[in-house]
Amino acid sequence: MAAKLGYDPEILQILKQATSNEIVQLTGYNEEQKTYKANGIASPTDKGVEILDLIRNELKGKDYFVFMESSQSVGIIKGKDQTKIIEIMGTEGPNYDIANEDVIEFFKDWRSKYDFNIVYADDSSVSIELNQLPKNLDLFANEIYDFCPDTVDSGSGSIEGLIEEIKLTNGVSFWWD
Repeated sequence: MAAKLGYDPEILQILKQATSNEIVQLTGYNEEQKTYKANGIASPTDKGVEILDLIRNELKGKDYFVFMESSQSVGIIKGKDQTKIIEIMGTEGPNYDIANEDVIEFFKDWRSKYDFNIVYADDSSVSIELNQLPKNLDLFANEIYDFCPDTVDSGSGSIEGLIEEIKLTNGVSFWWD
């Protein structure tokens, strides 16, 4: 599989050691939300997000990104831009007329302003962890709300509540119902 995908075989070994489970080709979602075999690898795990730091440390200095592709599976993709995760997973908000390209552009723009890692992505949500809290949390929370109203309307209930959640979790989840 490493040769087929153009991956360093060591990356597959790192994933295998971390999960103690089989490695499969990552499943992505195209514009029609149909599944396809993406250029990535995945492995089931019952260790949840705590496994991400372990694998990230192993991948340090390599052009690979690790993320949860479901609550029970970790994925790794090759690249220099973590928004490739969003592209592969086909994340969009159709109820808000937000296409996958819009989500990608939002997070690319954010990379220039904020220090974060994508920890989870699927076809309708993205979760990030902040490496550093933004200096202006009011502005940050309002940017989140403007792009993804469900974070407040179906989540925290207010911008102030969202700010408190961000402080508590050092991250935020975006989802579009």
